[in-house]
Amino acid sequence: MKIIIETPGFKASPSMRSFTTEKVTTLSQINDKLLKAQVILKHESTVRTEKIHCEIHVYDSGKNLFAKSSSHIFEDAILKTVSILKRKLRKNKTRKSITRKKAKQTRRKI
Repeated sequence: MKIIIETPGFKASPSMRSFTTEKVTTLSQINDKLLKAQVILKHESTVRTEKIHCEIHVYDSGKNLFAKSSSHIFEDAILKTVSILKRKLRKNKTRKSITRKKAKQTRRKI
């Protein structure tokens, strides 16, 4: 899986890039047909607070998925977004297996 990390407005450190790559790579354990993941890390600072936004677009041969989360820490935002995508990938995987089981049952009846 190809991983593209974009950080508009700042430069990401090598340790942040390796952490992001490591966590996003775990998505391929659920679905091995993932082609590409695009990670966008945005840093938003106001007078009172600083927020980190993480968006991940995952491209599959069939269906593309998107997740977004925010936090005060880069690592936390990345972990939240990856967990959302893991949940979505598992949900899609169970849907596919259920439809396959139904298709097999209808073939047997014929």
